[in-house]
Amino acid sequence: MNKQLQWFPGHMQKTLDQLFDLKKNINLIIVVLDARAPKSSFIDIFGDFLKDKKVIICLNKRDLVSKEKLKKWVNFYKKKFTDAITISLKEEKNLAKINLFKILKKYQKENFYTKVIVIGIPNVGKSNLLNVLIEKNSAKVQNIAGVTKNLGWYQKDQFLFLDTPGVLVPKFENDLIGAKIVLIGGIKINLVPIEEVIRFMFEIFKEKNILLPFASFEDLQKKIKIEKEQTKTYLNLINDYQKGKYGKFILD
Repeated sequence: MNKQLQWFPGHMQKTLDQLFDLKKNINLIIVVLDARAPKSSFIDIFGDFLKDKKVIICLNKRDLVSKEKLKKWVNFYKKKFTDAITISLKEEKNLAKINLFKILKKYQKENFYTKVIVIGIPNVGKSNLLNVLIEKNSAKVQNIAGVTKNLGWYQKDQFLFLDTPGVLVPKFENDLIGAKIVLIGGIKINLVPIEEVIRFMFEIFKEKNILLPFASFEDLQKKIKIEKEQTKTYLNLINDYQKGKYGKFILD
């Protein structure tokens, strides 16, 4: 399954190449992560890109997880990068803008534009965050992985913000990380073997003591024998999770 779970279209490699070319001219990097998978949505390539740069870690979608459990990850990233906050672009856009600009102004350069780049995996809220920061709706925002295909700069006061397409890595560290990224919507479900994602879903939920409508993956297949109906059930399970039907918890 390892190779099957990968999704790395050509525009992602192009984006990575462009980002590393631009890195020397960037003053500050905002990394948008998904609060439901605060570790898995921080992909390996980010570690290389963030070296020797000022970084703000932004854990989006905090409304979908336990606030108490999320504190652990805020502290984890603060130890690594100093600045880490949680936001909800769905419920508290204005608060997110206020809190982020408090941090941004600490790094503002006098008499020059401060160049800020926003990065993250697909469908994590990068363009939505940018729209909040620049108070415009000019960046593409759509709840579909991979919608932003080109780099684009946007100005707000003395800040220049660079929106970027979501990026992944050519190969995940392991299949479990890939499955979590699929579950949070970072990879379109039709691009991966859904049956294997569901296997991991049962494993993750069991570890977190989250009950699903079936006792196990094997139980699901035993009760639903028709392949077409199995696939429909798989999709319903993922859809119900993404809608928060199983409660607020962190996958990692």
